[in-house]
Amino acid sequence: MAERAELFRMSNLILYDDFSLDRIPHNPPLVPADPEPASPEVVASLELPLNETKGTSLRLLLPPRTAALCRFPVLLYFHGGAFVGGSSAVAADHAFLCKLASHAPVLIVSVEYRLAPEHPLPAAYEDCIEAFMWLRSQSLAGESASNPWISRYGDLSRCFLGGDSAGANIAHHVAMWAITGRGFERRSKDGLDCASWCAINADVSPPAMGGLCVQGVILIHPYFTCGLDERTNMEQKLWEHSGVSMEHPFANPLAPDAPSIQEAGLPCYLVAVATEDMFVKRGHAFYQALADAGKGVRLFTSHEEGHCFHLLTPNSENVPAFLNELCKFINPHHENEEDDERSLA
Repeated sequence: MAERAELFRMSNLILYDDFSLDRIPHNPPLVPADPEPASPEVVASLELPLNETKGTSLRLLLPPRTAALCRFPVLLYFHGGAFVGGSSAVAADHAFLCKLASHAPVLIVSVEYRLAPEHPLPAAYEDCIEAFMWLRSQSLAGESASNPWISRYGDLSRCFLGGDSAGANIAHHVAMWAITGRGFERRSKDGLDCASWCAINADVSPPAMGGLCVQGVILIHPYFTCGLDERTNMEQKLWEHSGVSMEHPFANPLAPDAPSIQEAGLPCYLVAVATEDMFVKRGHAFYQALADAGKGVRLFTSHEEGHCFHLLTPNSENVPAFLNELCKFINPHHENEEDDERSLA
């Protein structure tokens, strides 16, 4: 048997030239949460279990508290990794989210969801919807919410969904679930198309959100196919590892059998693309579909940058403008004259 050659590695997996995967320990190690940093000017972070049976968790990032009674918008964030890898506790992801939390400012709730191929789609969607419903429960509980960071500092009437790459894919599907009340049905454990959209019981769909209001959705370099023909064998295999084909509505939200964007009362979207990203045409296609459907949508383009450059090259000269755009979308009324290139660099 021929020896496998490494094709690429992520923080916690290796993909080989025969498209098999090996799960490995995170390298570098994950950044531990720090709920009580030494300096009040540093973003605090807190780890919470979401579903102990499934092994999922939440990481909260609290901006520096400059005012005792200050309430921040809340961003429910989903990390990328092609559904097979990644974590928001990876050093690059954690550093970016801390920077965003501080400069927006925004209270971030990031989700550690189950990964494929051990847990194929729609497992990641189900976990992230569970995180969304956890936020809803905090909203309904008000001052008696189980998490004091949310009850004391979070403004859930200004909630946002967001993510990068596969996390952007998740953000859109969670938004569609929340708006349309359509969930996921597992048809078979065999074959690629093992799950589909379906109507779900009204008891678990969120028609009445209490004080939780989703104001916007942030898609950073979204991991969609959008029906475009351009593809590589590696990408096709990664989608197969996630449990679906590249034509499935999970991969292509514009597919005929996907929930209709036209009919959904979606909040405003920010779609961020990078000109050297292999997925840039798909980001443009999705932006155009939202615009053609009459939805509120903004497009932000980072020139001469690749996929998730804000994580891979955090010192790039294009990161400050990108980060500023996210901050303006989340907190447009925040006085951030000081958030220029020098303060964001």
